Amino acid sequence: MFHELQQILSLDNLQILIDTYGKLGPLSGMILPFTEAFLPFLPLTAFMMANAAAYGLVGGFVLSYIGCVAGAWVLYWVFRYFGDKPFFKKYCEHENVKRYGTWLNNKGLWIVTILCMIPVFPNFIITVVAGLNKMSFKMFALASSIGIFGLTLIFSFIGDDILEIATNPSKIILMIVVLITISGIGKLVERNLIISN
Repeated sequence: MFHELQQILSLDNLQILIDTYGKLGPLSGMILPFTEAFLPFLPLTAFMMANAAAYGLVGGFVLSYIGCVAGAWVLYWVFRYFGDKPFFKKYCEHENVKRYGTWLNNKGLWIVTILCMIPVFPNFIITVVAGLNKMSFKMFALASSIGIFGLTLIFSFIGDDILEIATNPSKIILMIVVLITISGIGKLVERNLIISN
């Protein structure tokens, strides 16, 4: 299995993908994470890793971070100002939006920070809830900036080392274990801090 995976993720194939992505230019490195704020089905972590692989750890991190933060802030303002319009009514009536809205203002800063760090938690929902509940923008901006910083840093480190990871079975296993652990922690936090409230 690892032999086949190594062939698919050979250095040559991976380097071609990274070079092709890099040729799209740094603007795409910001636009893709920005767009994910509005289209949460897009693979944000893949964009973060691709940015770090194509533009280096620092460059990729900065592009991803700016795009993610800008996307979250714009989405927040869209729902803060237009959340009561008929077009957004389906979002307001979503079960998760209603449920999370009951604890957001009580938990505030720290819960938004933690949830923004968890890649499996739908940041779209927390941003929509913050906007609809008119959470203080200063509080939301600080919390989301800190949380997104941690998330972006983790996946930028992975992306910067992706060529080494792709050819080393032990690093592939380690990366899978790390991602499963992060996902498990995210689900645990969601269940204990949110659903129990």
